[in-house]
Amino acid sequence: MTNETMKTILTRRSIRSYLPDEVPQDAIEEILKAGQYAATGLGIQPWHFTVITNKDFLNRISEEVRTLMAASKIPMMEERAKMPGFHTFYNAPVVIIVSGDKKADYAATDCANATENMALAAHSLGIGSCYIASFKLAMMGRRGAAFKKEMGIPENYETYYALALGYAAGDAPEPAPRREGVVNYMKWNKTDTEQPGATRWNFRKNISSGSFRIQNSMVNISRTSSCSEKRSPSGNSSMITWMMTMTKKDPGQKTQPDPRKKRRKKWRSFRKKERRSAFSKTEKCTATPSAEAAPKNITTCSWRNSSKRRCLKKQKTKANENQGTEKQKRLKNKT
Repeated sequence: MTNETMKTILTRRSIRSYLPDEVPQDAIEEILKAGQYAATGLGIQPWHFTVITNKDFLNRISEEVRTLMAASKIPMMEERAKMPGFHTFYNAPVVIIVSGDKKADYAATDCANATENMALAAHSLGIGSCYIASFKLAMMGRRGAAFKKEMGIPENYETYYALALGYAAGDAPEPAPRREGVVNYMKWNKTDTEQPGATRWNFRKNISSGSFRIQNSMVNISRTSSCSEKRSPSGNSSMITWMMTMTKKDPGQKTQPDPRKKRRKKWRSFRKKERRSAFSKTEKCTATPSAEAAPKNITTCSWRNSSKRRCLKKQKTKANENQGTEKQKRLKNKT
């Protein structure tokens, strides 16, 4: 490997057996600097680091954790508490406690980033480390407040993780085999050059229905429990793809309507009702008759120009209907 960063990431191991040798102060400061430069949401940096080299204090925390594990009534914890030589921090000469501000939304995530950065920095300096979270049992117990006060952790801060540091006593353990089938690739706008027979997709995402509309078809995307592997065009590497089932849109199939259309439809119906009520108001208004050109039984309204015109038009049609019925009555009487 030519890339030193990738080499550090891939060769780091959790060390659970340490030599009693002290870690140099310069190395501790470099490790802390790496933690302070970790990725943090919105640049808040909600962390606080507590460096502990007091073996008596670390032993007291470990003994409290052992007591709580033995009384937990959880078989795995009870067995671990009975192990000879149990120590939460594996007798490491240095332990860094990482705490986070409770007010920060992503404090736990930011503190995890800082702890991983410090573990990688320690490995690059030839110092072993172990990412620990079991010590939190002591912090959540009845003596947790006293432990926090003794460590000098600020108020409204919560302890999240710990990093044990020291020189490894023996060889590093072999890495566990990595799980397979944990990566998915999701690609869009495929062209003919990427895969044979692929076409370019122009789609509009419909968030409400959870699907993608592609011209006159519906594409439903579902993640399967057993992912299928497909060879890339080069045939050298395999990629795990999302299973996509493309079905033609059924004419009788109902899709979830757009909520904005519903709101517009309600608004239109509301406006129509308002106009109808306005017409009924104009019919009942008492206004003086207009000029002689206006037909009989028609009154003008001084409500609004547009409403006035509508009112006149409606009243004219009613007058014409009345005249027609009167003519029909006369004809019947003559016959």
